[in-house]
Amino acid sequence: MFLSKIFMNWFIKKRIELTCLSAITILFLCAGTVFGQQADAQGVISGEAPQFIYGEFIYADVDTKNNRLLIILNDGLWQYNLDTEQWQFLSDLEGLPDDLDEFEFAYNIEKGILDFWDRGVGRVSEVKPKSFSVERIDRSHIHKNQFKHQPFIREGNIYAFGGYGYWIWKNYITYYDRNLQEWSVQNVNPESLVPSARVPHAGAYSSSLDEFFIYGGKIPSQEQRADDQYTSSHVINDIWSFSFSENSWNKIADLDQSYQFYDPTSIRHISRVNGISSSAYSNQSNLWYIPTSTENTSDGLVFVIPIDVASGQIGKSILLPAIESNQIIPTNFLFNTNSGNLIIVGIKKITNRVEYPIEVIRISEDSLVSELQFVSSKEHNNWIYGLILILLTGLMATFYLKYRTKQKDELQKGENVFTEEEIKQIQWLKSDEKLLLEYLFDNRGFLESMKIDEAVWPDIDNYDYCRKLRNDTINSINKKFRTHFAIEVDIITRVKDPDDKRRYLYGLNEDIMDF
Repeated sequence: MFLSKIFMNWFIKKRIELTCLSAITILFLCAGTVFGQQADAQGVISGEAPQFIYGEFIYADVDTKNNRLLIILNDGLWQYNLDTEQWQFLSDLEGLPDDLDEFEFAYNIEKGILDFWDRGVGRVSEVKPKSFSVERIDRSHIHKNQFKHQPFIREGNIYAFGGYGYWIWKNYITYYDRNLQEWSVQNVNPESLVPSARVPHAGAYSSSLDEFFIYGGKIPSQEQRADDQYTSSHVINDIWSFSFSENSWNKIADLDQSYQFYDPTSIRHISRVNGISSSAYSNQSNLWYIPTSTENTSDGLVFVIPIDVASGQIGKSILLPAIESNQIIPTNFLFNTNSGNLIIVGIKKITNRVEYPIEVIRISEDSLVSELQFVSSKEHNNWIYGLILILLTGLMATFYLKYRTKQKDELQKGENVFTEEEIKQIQWLKSDEKLLLEYLFDNRGFLESMKIDEAVWPDIDNYDYCRKLRNDTINSINKKFRTHFAIEVDIITRVKDPDDKRRYLYGLNEDIMDF
């Protein structure tokens, strides 16, 4: 009896211990499941795209340094790796001072950060791309002054053109100065023409030309008050450029009124997209791809109008069959300079749904250029004017060819054309261009690109951005010399590095230089 009692006590004690151990084990397993789900949420989701919620917003921009897309939806920031084609949720961005849809968004490649600022301009916040820590960096307030403005990034600063606010339509450019932590108005030459005040359709900035371009938009009817809430508006299709070197505007062309700008927010699924993704601009070819569509956007026919901003030529619209075949509604248009691809972000066409998978389509610029056909922007001009233009062009071409032939003969004889002093007196070179030429003069022969970058842009430690600046500056210098002096050769040339055939060395063309 005594032994039986001892055994029973021992059994009860062990049973309690086992029960506690089991409970603890279950708690750990549950906790592990929860934490594991959280870890999965931050990790790569293979084969599963994020979901767009009906009626919500979608922002997008491309990070060429890391070859990825950055997509912002109502749940936060997503990444699409353009190499692996995999999605990854990055952050809910809860540190921002307001809801996500209260901001405009762009990836600032010069600074390597995500920029957020008020839709009407004002507050500015930076988001670090790795820690996703949010820092408000302005000494401003919610301006409510430029709703529906066209944004762009120039030299690491945020710029905004046009928009509407406080009962006035705007036609000026403002910019956020990171040093002053405040917004300022861009100076314009008092003798310059200016575009009409508007809510622009699209815009693009060319770092190689240092020019900003706008396309069309909505303007108030002239016979009505602009500050009246019932004022009607009408659509314009003009194209303007703003030169930062000259602080002046120039009207490039007028698109045919039959073109209808493709605005995804006109589709009831989508409430808002960020302005930088409303069109795609290629700094490589200086072609600006403006999306257009038929009146019934549900038929899937989406086109792009290619515009050569350097010459002002307008190409015939090119159908994007990839949109139709993939059955998506395009939302954002971007360009990847790494691969030379037009990137289109969109949502899948699925009926009877409130959630739509995000789709990414890439189209090679080469395939678009192969279909490129330029047309006159003023086809309605009288044929007589066209005939006169042809005759004048023929006469100019004759004199031009004679001059070129003479110049070519001189170059073949080895006669030098430019001296260092002559180039130093040139007024139409920008500061970076002058600095690069002076460095090449002081260091004869062909130099490594890294040495050039360190000498001309010592404050920039981003290799990709330095390389872009170098290439853009060299291309700009060569283009300007070709134009101003009517020469057929480049003043800055490159040769293969004899020690490493994968690299190039850069130097002045000795055939046209007098050292």
